Amino acid sequence: MHNSGLTDKVFYFTSYIGKKNSALYYFYLSAPIVPFIFEKDLVWTVPYSITELKSSKILYLNELLLLYKNYLSANGIMKISQSDNDDKHFSIESNIRIEGEGLFKYYNENSKGIIFTKNQSIFTAKIKNQEKL
Repeated sequence: MHNSGLTDKVFYFTSYIGKKNSALYYFYLSAPIVPFIFEKDLVWTVPYSITELKSSKILYLNELLLLYKNYLSANGIMKISQSDNDDKHFSIESNIRIEGEGLFKYYNENSKGIIFTKNQSIFTAKIKNQEKL
């Protein structure tokens, strides 16, 4: 992974409040940090808070043990791709991975997200259902 094209000029979400079934929420999950540059096949990593991604019994158990140690971590790998047949359209693909350690070392989950332009001013964002490993 490299962040070679990232500069100080980035768009980022600090938090999200609103409906969880909206395109803006999926944008927030899929690409919370987006650089204001275009470099072909740019790849960057984004750290996530577990509470933004997961709501389950394992999260609550991790929260109880948080005073001792955080056993769950989440990171996303983002990539900008340009459409092969139209240079005005692009997509941001994300692969978000939750990994456990210690007591939770067998807990791993992947989610994939994509944001793509439909035309010059409209975007679509979606998250594929999480798959447990």
